[in-house]
Amino acid sequence: MILPTLIWAVAVAGSVQDLGAPDDGKGPLALIVSQPGLRPLAYSTLSEHLEHGGYDAVLADSGIAPSQQLVALQQVLDAAKTSERKVLLVAHGYGGQALLQAGVSADVCATALVGVPRHPREAPWHAPYLDATVPMSGVDLSEPGPAVPAPFSSPRMGIPSAWLGRLPAAWGAHMKASLTAPPPALPDGPVWIAVAPLDELAPPETLGTVPNTVSVTRWGMLRGWTHDATFTDLLTDPRPVAHLTRWARSHCNS
Repeated sequence: MILPTLIWAVAVAGSVQDLGAPDDGKGPLALIVSQPGLRPLAYSTLSEHLEHGGYDAVLADSGIAPSQQLVALQQVLDAAKTSERKVLLVAHGYGGQALLQAGVSADVCATALVGVPRHPREAPWHAPYLDATVPMSGVDLSEPGPAVPAPFSSPRMGIPSAWLGRLPAAWGAHMKASLTAPPPALPDGPVWIAVAPLDELAPPETLGTVPNTVSVTRWGMLRGWTHDATFTDLLTDPRPVAHLTRWARSHCNS
């Protein structure tokens, strides 16, 4: 099973599709915001670890545009508010970056940013990507071409090919614009941030300056690992998400 519990809503072709009534639980939800271009399979391990930490995992699909992502998120937040369930927001990659630009809803008990680029920083893949023309139909990340961001096809990323799907044109345009845009503000309320030194899409340098009140966790050799962390490790290694669930306990489990 891709996600071990309910999925309340995903953005599909410009609308929100209801995938069934929520369960009868009263525990907190972990609402996962995905990186555009990655299939739901990419978040199966993360969701399982969130489940083990006491959360019901909910995946909001990124849709074909940032505005559709916001529709899917709001649907879940409204349903959670009606049933008086707290929501831990777990945002990843450029899906999280778009959410920061739009403004995180006050209806979440805490926000986790996992490999989210925030502050523009030059990287080798930027120049060819900015020059590329993204077709109206988007690009298939499993078939590298001139419009595909280089990190997705880099062996250093270690992304399983089964994770890669279509990057919609609107998201491609958003990613291009974000490379030269000012950094969005961090949300109010508790914020937990995970970074990986070898994350080529969102290296730690893209985080920028953050307040001392924000919990920043850098994963890899500086935390005693035998190797440095990558984009993929943030989603599949149990240690970051275990740290997250412990941190969020005082904000979302009371």
